[in-house]
Amino acid sequence: MRKLIFCLAALSILLSFGCDKEDPMPPAPQVMAFFDVSNDNPEAGEEVLFTNKSENATIFEWDFGDGNTSSERDPIHIFSETGRYTIQLAAGNNEQEDIAEKTIEVVLPVNIFPGEGAGNISLGEIWGSIKDMEQYDFTEYGPLIVGNNIFHPVEEETKGITFYLHGSNILKTDSDPVVLIALENPFQGITGKGIGIGSTLDEVRNAYGNEDEQNGNSYDYKSIGINFQINTGTSKVEGISIYSP
Repeated sequence: MRKLIFCLAALSILLSFGCDKEDPMPPAPQVMAFFDVSNDNPEAGEEVLFTNKSENATIFEWDFGDGNTSSERDPIHIFSETGRYTIQLAAGNNEQEDIAEKTIEVVLPVNIFPGEGAGNISLGEIWGSIKDMEQYDFTEYGPLIVGNNIFHPVEEETKGITFYLHGSNILKTDSDPVVLIALENPFQGITGKGIGIGSTLDEVRNAYGNEDEQNGNSYDYKSIGINFQINTGTSKVEGISIYSP
């Protein structure tokens, strides 16, 4: 009996040494969500590139905070309105997910005066060079006759911008130049000194000093060629006109 017990114990020891134990499965690589932004203070209407630097992920879901999403790895997005937006990236695979967030501030574009004009059109440009620009859908008015001068207004209502062409004829021609640019809501843009539609009269005067001429709700800075139309009820800028001084 003792011999049997001894044999069984010995056999148990031999089996324990002779059988290979299964190696545990290594843990799956950890998913890490991370991304860079090409500009964290973009202008409204500017393209922003999001560079995905996530690790161990194959599935990507972006939420840009303005109601738009994407499943691209490195998306490009345009924010049409100013404000603060929290960008969220959910990166994962079939087993894990991680989330990264960044906040950006979308600002008004400085596009009044930089090229002596507004947006991408300058004073002096001729109708023939601007009439087929893809980003504009012009509505043509006129002619407008003031004294001995003929003007042809062309409006882009969705952008809040009207270009006045100085006509050489009662009919508009490709050689007619832009002599005045009028801006109103919903135009998005500011001058180099930060004044745009919705700025206050005090902000205008703090930026540019006292106007050269004030007539009713018109505040004219003749020396630099800019006029601000002020809403008498709110004391805020409701229109801006640019002309050659």
